[in-house]
Amino acid sequence: MRIRKKLVLLLATVLGAAGLTAVPTASAAPDPGDVHGLKGEYYTQSAPGAFDFGQLRATGFDPDIDFPTLEPRLASATGQNDDVSIRWTGKIVPEKTGAHLFSMIGDNGFRLWIDGKPVIDHWVDDWEREQTSQPVELTAGRAYDLKVEFFEHQGGSNLHLKWTEPGGSKVPVPQSAFRLPDGFAYDGAIAATVLADGRTLKLDFAQKLAPPPAGLVNHLDAVIGGAEWPLGAVEADPADPRSLTVALEEPVVGNKAGDATGLADVRYDGAGALAGEDGKAVGAFWSGGPNRSTYELRTRWADEVGPHNALPEYPRPQLTRDNWQNLNGSWEFAAAKAGERPPVGRKLGEKILVPYPVESQLSGIERHEDRMWYRRTFTVPRDWKIGSGKRLRLNFGAVDWQSEVYVNGSKVAEHKGGYDKFGADITDALKPGRIQELIVGVHDPTDAADGENPPMGKQRLDPSGIWYTPSSGIWQTVWMEPVAADHADSLKLTPDVRGEKLTVEVRGVRDGVPVTATAYDGKRKVATAGGRTGAALDLPCPTRICGPPPTRISTGWRSVSDRTGSGATSGCGRSPSRR
Repeated sequence: MRIRKKLVLLLATVLGAAGLTAVPTASAAPDPGDVHGLKGEYYTQSAPGAFDFGQLRATGFDPDIDFPTLEPRLASATGQNDDVSIRWTGKIVPEKTGAHLFSMIGDNGFRLWIDGKPVIDHWVDDWEREQTSQPVELTAGRAYDLKVEFFEHQGGSNLHLKWTEPGGSKVPVPQSAFRLPDGFAYDGAIAATVLADGRTLKLDFAQKLAPPPAGLVNHLDAVIGGAEWPLGAVEADPADPRSLTVALEEPVVGNKAGDATGLADVRYDGAGALAGEDGKAVGAFWSGGPNRSTYELRTRWADEVGPHNALPEYPRPQLTRDNWQNLNGSWEFAAAKAGERPPVGRKLGEKILVPYPVESQLSGIERHEDRMWYRRTFTVPRDWKIGSGKRLRLNFGAVDWQSEVYVNGSKVAEHKGGYDKFGADITDALKPGRIQELIVGVHDPTDAADGENPPMGKQRLDPSGIWYTPSSGIWQTVWMEPVAADHADSLKLTPDVRGEKLTVEVRGVRDGVPVTATAYDGKRKVATAGGRTGAALDLPCPTRICGPPPTRISTGWRSVSDRTGSGATSGCGRSPSRR
C-alpha cells in the first residue's frame, strides 16, 4: 500500500500510562473556517475484535479521507495498528447543487453520516468491498455536518471516501470540500510536501507567518520514507506567506511522475518561537504529506544505454546459434484494459526500451501497469531461407507475468511465468516479402487486491519497507533465429570425471532424429559421438579436458542433426580454484 496522505496530530501527547491527551487551546489558532480538513480522533478498542471506541489516544487534523494505508498513522497515534478505531468529524461544503452519490471502500469497517443522517453503514470485518449511498441532495455552498467512523481489526488498513457530483464522475472528496467542526481549533502545518527537486520540504499553514526565527530547525524533526532526514535552513517561502521551506541536506529519491510512495512526517516541538503574522505562537504539531520528488538515482553508465545497445549480447551462451537477430530496442507501448483486443496495425502512443521492466528508468516508462501492449515491426533476413527447409523461432528470455504473442495478428504463443524463457515457431504467421508485425500483451497484477496472485517473491505495488518494486513486462532479451524443423531447444550436459566421459541429452526434438556431438578444446576437436535423440550420448572426455584444475578449459559442444543440418553450440568446463 502506498503511504501518501497527510496527517497532523495536535499535541495529542500521551501522559503516562493512563494515555491522557493534551489538546491546544483555541487562543493560538485562526478561525476554524479558514482551515480545510477534518478533526480525527484515534481510539484503541476495549478488547480485540470489539470494534468500538474504547479509549481516546490522540486527537488530530486530517486533510481528507483518502488513505492507501493507515498503518503508520494508527501506530503513531495509538501505539498499535490493530484493534483501533477512528472518528472523523467536520463539515462538507459542496460546489454543486443536486444529488450526490457517496462511496467508501476500505479495510475494515466504516460508516458515514451527512447532516446527522446515516448514508453508508458497513460496520463489517471484511475488506475491499465498496459501498455506495443512495442519492443525497446537497446545496452548493452550504456546510453540512459530516461524521465518518472506521475500525481496523488485523492486518493492513486503508480507507477511501469518494463522491460523484451532479454531472460528474466518481473522484475522492477533495480537501477543499472539508471544514473543521465548530469548536475545534488548529494552527499547525496543514501539509508537508517533498518538492520536485527532492531537496526541499515545504510546510503549508492556514495563516500567514512571521519570518522564521533563527534556530527554528533545531525544533523540527523529519522522517521521510521511514528514515530520519537531516535538515538545513528554514526560510519563508517568497511565493507564499503561508508557507515555509526547509532545505534537505540529502536528496529524497522520487520518480519520473513525482508520485513516489513514502510519507514525509514533520514534527515541531512548539518551542522554536514560530509565530503567525499576528505574533501569536504556533503550537506543537506533527504534519505529514506526500513525496513529490522527481530526483532519481542513476549510475554514470545509464546515459550510455539506448535503442542500439540494449543488451546486445547473445542471450543464451549454453546453446548458441550463428544466425540470430536481436529484437531489443525501441518498441511502441500502451497501457491496456482487460478484454481489449490486440492493437493490430495501430501505432501505440508511447515508446519503451526493451528489455527493461516497465517500472525502471531505463525503460523510459517508469510506472507500473497491470496490463500493457508492446508493438514493433521486423524483417526476416532473406539469406535465412525461411520456408525453404528452415523455420523461424521467436524467443523471449522472460516476460513478467502472463503474456500473449501475436505475429501479423495471429496468436503464436501464450505463457504464464515471470522468470522463465519461452518461445514459438512463428513461420506460419509470416507474410512473405513484407514487414512483419509483432505484438506482445502482458498482464502482471503483482499483489493487486483483485489479481490472480502470481508468484512474486518480494515484489509489491507498494515497494516500501522490505518490499521491492515489481519488474513487469518484457525484462529479458527478445530474439529470433532460423532453425531446422527438428532442432534442439536445450541441452543437458552431465560430466563424469572418473569415467572420463560427458553425457549429452538433446531436448526439444522428437525421438529418433540423428544427432552428433563434438567436443573442442579451444578450436581443436578432441572427441565425437553420434546417436539419436531420445537417448543420451556418451562423449569421451579425457581427464585433461574435463578434469580438475589447474587447467582452464572451455569445452564446446556442437549438436548436429545429420538429416537437417541444424546446429548449436554449448559449453562446460572447469576453472582454477583457490585453495
